[in-house]
Amino acid sequence: MHRTTVYRALERFAELGIVAVRQVAGEAASFHLATSTHVHGHCRSCQAVVALPPESFAAAAEALEADAGFQLDLHQSTITGLCAHCR
Repeated sequence: MHRTTVYRALERFAELGIVAVRQVAGEAASFHLATSTHVHGHCRSCQAVVALPPESFAAAAEALEADAGFQLDLHQSTITGLCAHCR
């Protein structure tokens, strides 16, 4: 199977909500099953990607929706900052 076919299938799965896409500037997209809510932290120093607990963002998500009418999509969220090692 050609690589292009695989990526087209993954893009279609993302459109259907079967997989979620993580895209960080300067890196290739990664795909994972969209079965659970999770957030990625991207370290701007060492480029590490760490899993962040989605429950930590519950209050922020509620405030953004109430204040700005903006609904967070935690299936595809990447937060940029510094990892524990780089701090």
